[in-house]
Amino acid sequence: MPVDTTSSYYDEKEDKWTKISNILEGEDRIKEEGTTYLPQLTGQNNAEYLAYKSRGTFYNAFSRTVNGLTGAVIRRSPVVKVPSNVEPLLENITLSGLSFTDVGRMVIYNIVSYGYFGILVDMPEAVVGGNVPRPYLALYQATDILNWRTVKEGDQSKLTLLVLKEKTSSVNLSDVFVTDSEEQIRVLEITEERKLRVMLFKKYTEGKQEVWVPVEFSNGEIELYPVNKGNNLDYIPFVFFGTISNEPEPPNPPLEDLANLNIKHWQVTVDYFHGLHWCALPTPYFFGIEKKTGEKFTIGPSKAITSSNVNAKCGILEFSGQGLGSVEKALDRLEGQMAVMGARLLEHKKAGVESAEALRLRSSDEVATLATIVGSGENGLTNVLRFVTMWMGGDPNEVSFSMNKDFVSTRLESQDIIALLQSVQAGEISQDTFLWNLKQGEILPEDRSIDDEKGLIQAEGSKEFEGGKPVKKPPEEEEPEGEEG
Repeated sequence: MPVDTTSSYYDEKEDKWTKISNILEGEDRIKEEGTTYLPQLTGQNNAEYLAYKSRGTFYNAFSRTVNGLTGAVIRRSPVVKVPSNVEPLLENITLSGLSFTDVGRMVIYNIVSYGYFGILVDMPEAVVGGNVPRPYLALYQATDILNWRTVKEGDQSKLTLLVLKEKTSSVNLSDVFVTDSEEQIRVLEITEERKLRVMLFKKYTEGKQEVWVPVEFSNGEIELYPVNKGNNLDYIPFVFFGTISNEPEPPNPPLEDLANLNIKHWQVTVDYFHGLHWCALPTPYFFGIEKKTGEKFTIGPSKAITSSNVNAKCGILEFSGQGLGSVEKALDRLEGQMAVMGARLLEHKKAGVESAEALRLRSSDEVATLATIVGSGENGLTNVLRFVTMWMGGDPNEVSFSMNKDFVSTRLESQDIIALLQSVQAGEISQDTFLWNLKQGEILPEDRSIDDEKGLIQAEGSKEFEGGKPVKKPPEEEEPEGEEG
């Protein structure tokens, strides 16, 4: 089989991922797909279908929901703890300008959108096995993870084969203003000698056939064996990301139902505007009125329409009935359903004790929520940082990473702050309690602790709090008017 052969899991999910990708690209892409998402009406020719399609507008609820849910997670910066020699790498962890926080944002965005993502912790070819290692992260979307294989070692599954699709770019040799891009396949495999082997393949034309051919690395070899601290790697430093767990098997996209509703909304919207096109403008009619050759009927008060036929009639045809009203109701209903589907990811699991049967039933139909997605993102990014730390010779146990799980803003309103301040002034709550509420209410800066705030208050010489109560400053004494002395 060719090197770009995809797994059965990939084949099962590819159409879903393609649909979601098209929706995320927006209206132009949806219209380009034509009958894939908008069937041609019976009897329509191509020109009529083109006009029918162009009248519609695509309401991209899916993209707005993905951006909104991602924003709910990243509205607070993640907390990262790594060894001191790893910290400088976090500002440009991809060697393309992306920080580790940027990578975290991309992870959540892709899991919410596709339910699947991957990160390879790699080393530049020039320093593999060298004295100055500089690991970096290579990011792979769902459609880039073509194939994989695992084997069971004890109670653990170990990744032994990974096939990834990549794009490379280079300056055109005949025109420096043109950039050429081409696909390549990266294969990472654990050999029988328990060594990680990396190979790259590019597609070339041989006769009438296109074949994938191994290409050389910068050292002139077609096989690369990464080395860290003098030892060959015996594992593939790749992390999968999913909606509920970070297993290699791709799950269903968590917002797939919303994507399907969005497509249905597109179809109904086109029907609605198509109906408006034919029904919105009134149409005049004339019965029993003879028109002379070359004569034109004039609508309006500037000219009378006469006829000797007593049975002659004229009038205006206007749309009436519930046809378009029913379409409008259908659109409203779909928009309501899409809102519910988006909000579903914000649900939390019911707290409390569950019976074994209830737990079994719930687990058998597990549904990802934004909380589980963030949990998967946290676990996966923690493992990524551990791989980076091991490359740098550090202790992976020193790594910790946590993301925001408070998705709804709890910012205090002005009246709440006033009420808290009055409680402080009345001696009903302490300074610490007051500052804690300001912190929880997102009034204090995100990176400032309560102790930091108290230190600032003290450093500025504030006398607002002493013994848990504010101290009122005495009014300045006024100098009496008149002569000095």
